[in-house]
Amino acid sequence: MEGNYKNIILPYVSNKCKNFKHPYPVCRTTLCGQNFLCFFTKKFGFSNHYSTPITIGGVEYCCSEQFYMYMKAMYFDYRSLAEEIMLTNDPSTIKRLGNADTMRQRQANGAEIGCRDFDHVEWRKVKKNVMLTALRAKFEQNVQLFNMLIETEDALLIEASPTDLFWGIGCNLNSAEIRRIDYWRGSNQMGNLLMELREEFRAKHKTGLNSTSPNSLDT
Repeated sequence: MEGNYKNIILPYVSNKCKNFKHPYPVCRTTLCGQNFLCFFTKKFGFSNHYSTPITIGGVEYCCSEQFYMYMKAMYFDYRSLAEEIMLTNDPSTIKRLGNADTMRQRQANGAEIGCRDFDHVEWRKVKKNVMLTALRAKFEQNVQLFNMLIETEDALLIEASPTDLFWGIGCNLNSAEIRRIDYWRGSNQMGNLLMELREEFRAKHKTGLNSTSPNSLDT
């Protein structure tokens, strides 16, 4: 991280947010005494692996991870793989099936006919929009999760994945490193998208345009 991390001011986290329990994100405190909210694994509502059905384009998916990996497979014409992804409700299996190495192996052994070479650079150009579509459906179609997101107020949201440097920060939820911002190696794109949606939903509510979640913002 560039600059002096000790001079970074994080958004305020209310006492209510500090006392959240699953499936809400948990509060962590930096060595400088600043708070933020983080999540990782399927027990947290903000995780892609959290089990909550979403419907997009008339198709139901068991979780946002299933939609994301299905679209990834279809984007490169791995149609057989896409079908397998839709046949399981286990997020870990879905993630494994949609892994780039799995895709390349299937192409090499002839399990996929007519597919294109998986290209990280090409996928990186579109994957945030794919994820945003999944997340918007997830929170618009589930009032509990919608309210959960709004209740985080302006808190910084962090995906505490120890290995994913794109969606997460590269630090474990319960590690000592997570308390030091200069140890956050990842770009936290998942947290960024959630905060982007939070602002979008709040703006719609203020202008009276949020008709997708009529019971939201009651708390």
